[in-house]
Formats: sequence, structure tokens, C-alpha cells
Amino acid sequence: MDTIKKRYGYTGQGLRVNLTTGKITKEPTFPRFKDEIGGTALGYRVFWDEVPPKTQPLDEANKIVIAPGPFSGSGALCSSRTSITTIYPTIYPMPMIASATSAAIWPLA
Repeated sequence: MDTIKKRYGYTGQGLRVNLTTGKITKEPTFPRFKDEIGGTALGYRVFWDEVPPKTQPLDEANKIVIAPGPFSGSGALCSSRTSITTIYPTIYPMPMIASATSAAIWPLA
């Protein structure tokens, strides 16, 4: 049971890529994401904590969060879900945060 408590964010670490600087870093997901379940919840938590209000889709402050669901890689049927969360420019007239999901095998890679 102790090992399960330590594996929040599903593997205990996340990868952060800064497209402006090209810097790539690993960061721990616990205790920050201990209360979120699912890729969409992880993405919304990042936006809540890090993206200022009134950020526009093409602003540098906008983020793209790609996060796996809790059962990705487990072998459970229909479990390989990944969420892509960002401020999409397609919601007219006011851009809003939204998530799209993918049900492919790429979260397993």
C-alpha cells in the first residue's frame, strides 16, 4: 500500500517542455496532484495554478497539457485515454479552456 501512495500523477513525475527556450525538465507530481484523478483534471489544475486570467490562445502564457488517464497502460479495456488541455482558439467569440481526448495506444509508449 505504501508504494501506491507515492505514485500520484500516475508515475510520480512529469515532463515539462518550454517551447520558447527549448528547456526540458522533469518535475515531481506529488504532492501537487494528489487530489486530481484523470488527465483532464491534471490539465485543469495546471491552468488554475499557472495560467493568468484573460490569457489568449496565441499568448506565450498559454500552455498545452498532455496528460494520461489513470488506467493508461494497465491493460484494462477502453482505458487508454489521454487528455490534451489548452485554451483553444476555435471557441468563438471568447476563447476558453477545453480538453480533447484521444483513445489511442500512444499513452502506452
